Amino acid sequence: VVAVGGLGYGALRVLGDVLGPLEAEDGQVWIGEVPAGSCYILDDLDRREAIAGYVTLVGCQFAHDGEVIATVPLDFDAWPGQREIDAAAERGCTAKDALLDPAVFDEPGLSLVWYTPSEIDWDVDPHTAQCVVESDSALGLTRSWLAEPAGPAETAGAAA
Repeated sequence: VVAVGGLGYGALRVLGDVLGPLEAEDGQVWIGEVPAGSCYILDDLDRREAIAGYVTLVGCQFAHDGEVIATVPLDFDAWPGQREIDAAAERGCTAKDALLDPAVFDEPGLSLVWYTPSEIDWDVDPHTAQCVVESDSALGLTRSWLAEPAGPAETAGAAA
């Protein structure tokens, strides 16, 4: 899985299977399966290595590392190459900026990033980009950055 930086565009983060196979711990969810409106915590190793795979879901009112604001499709049947994946994810996620509270753009230490499947994972992961707001500091978020809170149907999965 790969993430590309947003609000401060440009940083490339490699995620997922780079350090070897990942195993979910109790209560963790694969980042590519986290629904929009959900907030999550990265584990310490992922935070140090600037990677993500499995995350722990928490209520957005609690300290957290990131929030999924949208999931956008990557409309390719076969692996098109990382450059094409990154461009499609950037287009899709920046088009979702309207979902954000406008104050997010004035808040220091926040980034809009997106997670996408890697070439290795293309045949098993969904062909989508997870658009997220992440804090540059550990557990630096304590609220939702969506302009309008997600409805009960959208957040029900976060409580599970």
